[in-house]
Parts: sequence; structure tokens; C-alpha cells
Amino acid sequence: MAFVLRTTERLASGREVVRAVRVDRPALTVGRGSDRDLVLPDLLLALDHARLERGDGARLLVLATAGMPIDVEGASTERATIDLARGGEVRLGTHRLLIRRDEAGDILIDIARAGDVAHSIGGKDERTLFALGSALPSKRPLAWALAAAVLLAFLAWPVWHFYGRADAVANPHAGLVADASWSPGKLSNAHAGLENNCRACHDTPFVAVRDDSCRSCHQSVHDHAPPARLAAAMPALGVGERLNRRIAMAFNRPPGRCVDCHTEHQGATAMAPTPQKFCADCHGTLKQQLPDTPFGDATDFAKGHPQFRPAVLVRSDPRPVFERISLDDAPKQDGGLTFPHALHLSTTNAVAQMAVRQGQARAGKAMDCADCHVSDARGGFAPVSMEANCQSCHSLAFARSDGTVRTLRHGDPRQVVAELRDFYALRGPVRPMAMEGGRRRPGDFAADSMAATYGRAVAARAGGGVDRSIRAVFSPGGACYDCHVVEPPARAGSLAFRIRPVVQQTRYFAHGWFDHRAHAGETCASCHAAPTSTSARDVLLPKIAQCRTCHAGAEPARGQIKSTCAMCHVYHQDPGGVVADIRRRRATPFPPSALAPGATAR
Repeated sequence: MAFVLRTTERLASGREVVRAVRVDRPALTVGRGSDRDLVLPDLLLALDHARLERGDGARLLVLATAGMPIDVEGASTERATIDLARGGEVRLGTHRLLIRRDEAGDILIDIARAGDVAHSIGGKDERTLFALGSALPSKRPLAWALAAAVLLAFLAWPVWHFYGRADAVANPHAGLVADASWSPGKLSNAHAGLENNCRACHDTPFVAVRDDSCRSCHQSVHDHAPPARLAAAMPALGVGERLNRRIAMAFNRPPGRCVDCHTEHQGATAMAPTPQKFCADCHGTLKQQLPDTPFGDATDFAKGHPQFRPAVLVRSDPRPVFERISLDDAPKQDGGLTFPHALHLSTTNAVAQMAVRQGQARAGKAMDCADCHVSDARGGFAPVSMEANCQSCHSLAFARSDGTVRTLRHGDPRQVVAELRDFYALRGPVRPMAMEGGRRRPGDFAADSMAATYGRAVAARAGGGVDRSIRAVFSPGGACYDCHVVEPPARAGSLAFRIRPVVQQTRYFAHGWFDHRAHAGETCASCHAAPTSTSARDVLLPKIAQCRTCHAGAEPARGQIKSTCAMCHVYHQDPGGVVADIRRRRATPFPPSALAPGATAR
């Protein structure tokens, strides 16, 4: 059992970033000193302020090591014990520590700022007190001075010179203008309507086209990577190339801009996709340039491309967690379901016979994938639902009452328990026929026998007959158990059964795109091994070798399909990818977002 220190930071964009550090020690030292296990930069704290010690596995001992009381659960004390099962709160200066045990059995400590920083530092950030900036001119005045010099030298004077001509504003290209020679050619067909409106993109004179100009029309896009990472990923440059790079950056042309990939003024034709060579220049030696990158080197789909690494749902409860795993490692997903595909695609078992009786399949034929999976307008498939795809075979009926079929409520175990209790509460115990007016044997023996029979029926109901019926629903062979992961009650004798949340992953690649409509001539089994899958945890995605039977690289052989990087890797759109799926789930209460605060995507 170790300590897991988790901090949450909010970026300028409003997104929260959660960072966790694992410390495998029997005790955790806390203070302002840099040699402490948990460093809290607060002048209200001593260098060695407190100590957290693991107890018998269920408790945590909190000790004040600086002789100053600390706040534990609202009480000022120098020694306290926290029950890890219940959790607790410790306040140290302006920081708050929320302590509890996580699912793995480790001690989870959430660290947050509880209020303003100490008054003793005058409301300033305590980090500035120990920096050289406190003795030298601060960065802000220097930055403003340098920015003003740059604006005057490289923006104000060129703009003043540009607008100094009387006809420049109304018609900047009237007459003989020197900058007319800067245009390398006609605009593409996509931007042909902007041919005479240069300022739609070049909104500032003498400044290269900026990404903001592109985003004014092309909204809701995401960047390829931070500019610094793009610059580091590029191959080693020669002396001349490095000089050109410095000159370009001096004129507001840093690497990683939109126009680096999407070039214009190349003629009045369709804007061509980014050439594969442009991608391979960086991705061919990406591991060498960026050793910490999670991506493998890729130069050509047929000759040099790593195995697919889809984002697999490795945990669905309590919050979905996605992890990128190579298909070579046979990843398993946790969607909350237990049924196997092979069971539904058999041609001889009971499922096939039921499909024949219901007219969904012919004798000797299996069910079809389309019986459950319905395609959508984006080239993917809509999530399977109980009402639309399952209940025609998987009935939840449990009794017939007065000519009405009683069915269980799907999706809420508590409602299932309540409906069964209500049903049996309205139906009394089985009464002997003699009590209904039928003939009976005369004498005391018959009366005693009838009373004993009725008494046993009453005792059976009072002795847990209803509870046994409820448990049967959540046990093997029951209505819920065959398809869902059922979690038994934590307390013996309880009926608080729980169904693990079902999360259906419809997309596995955040920056990749696959359209099933382009493969309508193929069968599902030609790519997906569903007929042989005996577990709902199988990730039924084809490996790269299977795709290469049809798709070659930039130079395909005869009969194969030319497949460059731009065919599958579609940036700035994310049409139904994992990112869009996560954003869509974030707006709904169930299942929770995979990237909501508290969830992780590894």
C-alpha cells in the first residue's frame, strides 16, 4: 500500500489537468522544504511540518513534527488518526489534503489550494520571493519595452508606410504596387471567392498569414501538436536551413503553422492533400528526435508503419478509462457486457434456432451482424440498445397477471427489486383447494392438514421466498446475469445488487478515420473475427497486416489501393473519433465522460 499524491491544475483554457505521483514508503513527510516527500510552497508552513504514517492498513496517523498544531477534520491537534475507509481532511496552511483509500488499496491524497496565500508575503506569489526577479527589473516591464520596440520597428512603421498612399485602403492593388510580385500564383478552387480580397487572410500588412485568420472561417479545429514539439520533431537541419529558420521566425513564421501543410497560391485547382513526404520527414525518425513520444516511426503504410494502437476502454467503472494498446498485445476491453459474439453467430445452437423461429435467419444460417448493429450517417455504427436491438430475443417478462404480461424495468436494478416485491406483495400465498369451497375430508385431521399446508405457504413467503426470486434474476441463468456484469451486494443478506455501467465504444482512433461505407462490398467477417470471439472483452479490430492485403502505401502494386497518410489521418475534423465520442458523452449523465475531472486517458 503506497501513497498516491494527486494535484489538479486549471489551464488558461479552463481545462483541468490531473497529475498523480506514487510514493511507496511507510511514511510521508510534508513541509516547505524541498527534501520533503510532499512539498507545499507556503510560508505558513515549516520546512518539516507534518508526517503521515500508515497504521494497521485501515488507519492513517497524522503527526505534527514542527510543534505547531494542524487542522484535522476541523480540530486543531498535534496527533490524529484518520479512518481510510471513511476518509478525512487535513488543512496545512493554505492547502487542503483530502485523504481516502482508492480502488487499488493505495492511500489517495488530493492536494488543493484552500484559500489565499499567506498574508505574510503581501499577497504575492511565494515563488517570486526566492527568484532573482525580486532584486532585478521584473520581466513584465522588459517584455513590454521589447514588445513596443518590435511593434514600432516591424509593424507600426511598415503599416504607416503602407497606408500612407491615398489609394491603398480602397484598392491596395491599384496601379503598379511593389508587393504585387509577392503573390506566387492563383488561389485554389476552395478559396477562389477570396481572389480579390487579400485581407481575408493577410489581415495585417507585412505580417505572414496567422492561424487566427484561418480559424475565423475554419472553426472547431484542434492543433496537430504544440509548435515547440513540432520544431523538436523535425530532422536535424544544416547550417543554411537553420539560418532560414531563424529568419522565418523573425518575420512571424514559426514552424507548425496551418500554411505549413495547407499551402495556397499553387494554381486554380483543388487544394491537394498534404504530400506523404511532408509527414514522413518528421514521423520517419520521430523516436530519434522525441524519445518520449508515444508514437512509433512511420514512413509508408506498406513499408514502415507501426501496429495499430487503438484507444481501448480498459475500465468502465467508476469512470471510463481509455488506454492506447497495440493490437499485438491482444488488448481486452471492459464495456460492462459478458455475452460473446460467437454465441450469436452460431448456425446450430439455440440462438440460431430462435432466429429461425422469429424469421431473422433461415435454417442452417446464422444471425447477421446487421441484426444488432445499425450503421449511421458518419460511416460508423450506432450504439446497440436493449429496446431496439435486444428485447426481441431477450425478454424481461417474468409473470402473467390478469392477462397482462409483467416485465422488469431495464437499466435500474433497484427498480427491478421494487417491481418484484410489489408483484409478490399483491399475490397472497397459495391457498389449499379445500379453502376455496372444494370437497374436503371430514374430521379434525382434514382441518389440521389444511391449516398446516396454508401455514407452510405463508412461512415460505415470510422466510425469503420473494428474496430468492429476486436473487435468481441476478444469478447465473437470470435475466440480468446472461448479458451484464452483476456485482453482488457488499453486505450479506442485502438485495442491493449493482450492474456495472455499460459503455459502448464506437470509435477507437482519435486521429484516424475509417468509413465503413467505402467497404460496403466486403462482409463484416472479412475484417472482424466476430464469429470466433468467445468473450465480450475481445477487441475485434483487424491488424495492420489484414489491411495491407488491399491497402498499399504511396506506391501501390497493381490491384492494390494507394493509401497515403492523408487517407486515414484526418486532422481538424475528428468525424466521430474518440475525442468527439468523449465530448458527446460529457453532455450526458451516463456514462460519465472519459476525460471529465477525475477520469484518465493513458
